[in-house]
Amino acid sequence: MTVTDEQVGARIKARREEIGHSQTHVGAIMTIKGFKGWSGDIVSRVELGKRPLRFVEAVGLCEPALLGVPLEYLTKEG
Repeated sequence: MTVTDEQVGARIKARREEIGHSQTHVGAIMTIKGFKGWSGDIVSRVELGKRPLRFVEAVGLCEPALLGVPLEYLTKEG
């Protein structure tokens, strides 16, 4: 079974809300980390599964400064 963009996005949103980050905050931190073009709108599109997440972006999102979860949190099946 493959994890869908929608499932990954839902996990990102759930964790972001759990730790109290806004979409704008996540976009700003991703931009600071060197991911060009990230904004609250991009975060929203990723969370809705409307924009695929590149592997390197997923790694960046999982770092302690943002979601603070292992990559497997986003990629696990089920």
